[in-house]
Amino acid sequence: MAFLSRRHMRQIPNVVLPRPEVLWLKHKWWLPALAGAACAAGIGWAGVFSVMAVAAACSLAGIIVVAVLQSDALALGIILVFAMIRGGLELAGIPTILTRAIAELAILVLFFKAIYVRGIVRALPIRVIGLFPMAGLLVVALLSLHWNDRYRDLEALLAFLLALRDVFLYYCLFVALLNLGWPARTMHIANRIVMVLFLIQIPVAFVKLLTRGVREGVVGTVSLEADQLSTVLPLFVIAFLFSFYLYQKKAVYLLLILGFIFFGWVGSKRALPFLVPVAMLLALLLHRESLLRRFRWESAKPVIVILIIGMMVLYAFTRTLFSLNPDRRFGGRFDPLHVLRTAVEYETFRTDPGQTEGRLSCTLRSYEILKDQGLGALLVGLGPGQLRESSLLSAREKEEWARFGLVRGHTGFVWFTLQVGLVGVLLLLSFYYRLFRVLRQAYLAADDSPREPWLLGLLTATGVLVLDFCIYSNTGMFLGILTPAYFYLIAVCLRETQPPGMVAGQTSRRILPACL
Repeated sequence: MAFLSRRHMRQIPNVVLPRPEVLWLKHKWWLPALAGAACAAGIGWAGVFSVMAVAAACSLAGIIVVAVLQSDALALGIILVFAMIRGGLELAGIPTILTRAIAELAILVLFFKAIYVRGIVRALPIRVIGLFPMAGLLVVALLSLHWNDRYRDLEALLAFLLALRDVFLYYCLFVALLNLGWPARTMHIANRIVMVLFLIQIPVAFVKLLTRGVREGVVGTVSLEADQLSTVLPLFVIAFLFSFYLYQKKAVYLLLILGFIFFGWVGSKRALPFLVPVAMLLALLLHRESLLRRFRWESAKPVIVILIIGMMVLYAFTRTLFSLNPDRRFGGRFDPLHVLRTAVEYETFRTDPGQTEGRLSCTLRSYEILKDQGLGALLVGLGPGQLRESSLLSAREKEEWARFGLVRGHTGFVWFTLQVGLVGVLLLLSFYYRLFRVLRQAYLAADDSPREPWLLGLLTATGVLVLDFCIYSNTGMFLGILTPAYFYLIAVCLRETQPPGMVAGQTSRRILPACL
């Protein structure tokens, strides 16, 4: 318009462009009328507070969806934070079902976003690891549902869906993380979030010691009831801390290890004196340079550190935890034989015929239960969701355990075998074995020092999660507290090194087969 004179400009009429018709509600009068009628009907049927609650839930869900679609870093922040502060929010009066719903909605939106952007927009192959074992596990779950005739009961179907959520939701998160682009800013923010969320557990443990003393319950900021996390969370973090110590030999990592052992001690976890040296020794055995094969001081030093920390932890826990010393008091005698007898009795204890309380006896009893039900139950279990506890279900997990005669000592292996049988357990373990192999190959091929300790830590953490599943609890794999950080770190360490925006060839619409 710069070439027009002022006179010509005056002759041009002022033209007002009409807004899109959809914005003119007077032309769409039926939209507000329909919304008003629906709102009035909802208030008349459910009440004004119920309608307001639904409207607030829909608004919150919309905010989460928009946030995840706009920013990968924000999506990761929502998932990681709501996983690790679940117990603190519940202590403040916010129900767990709300915090889990927020994190799980973010996971689902992130999953579909990652698949759409990578597979359709960028036309790149979808990256997956362990697809075949997880697909087989889904088939076994469906067979178990049909075999046990649980598809006819509405509540059993709901329990089945909740069980699938426990197993497959965080695998969807893992697939999403594998297919996201990883700019430096996103990784920087997410790394800081993970670091802070784990490190704050130590000062929170001090607060618990001052307010509640040495006892179970209120596990840091993560949970109010999952007491096993007081064992599994320290072991998970120690897997990384000792891996970093093996590479950098900094005393700060040993001090942090002692800090997380203190976290477990405040939770009154008697298994830590036995499992902490196991986790550290596992990291030493997985080290790429095979430190145990060298008979030199530099090779022997980590072994001596493990022995010193192991003896210190055993001595401190024995003297201070009532059930580990013969005097049953704080400051009781140090008696390793009493500790050994207590551990054996606890793991093998049976109250009455058909009633078990120890983890070993509980495992043997679960095999007897499945064997009595026939070969089909032994292979595919008694149905996914059979031992699922939720506020949405009338049945309670403790009641189901009591019905089977399994009073205490429930390991993840027992919990999972009773639901999907031995075939389901083998498929789940094969998935983690596949993860371990991929991480091991990446670790042996790594030529940059920043990634090596992280990969060694992930290898060790994988062993910790499997060990927890087999002999201790199901909290590590299925509670959704450790797995978001675990899968995030794997995805970062296995991220693609090709330049961003590189377009694949003719196989761009297929699933990348290298890691199946």
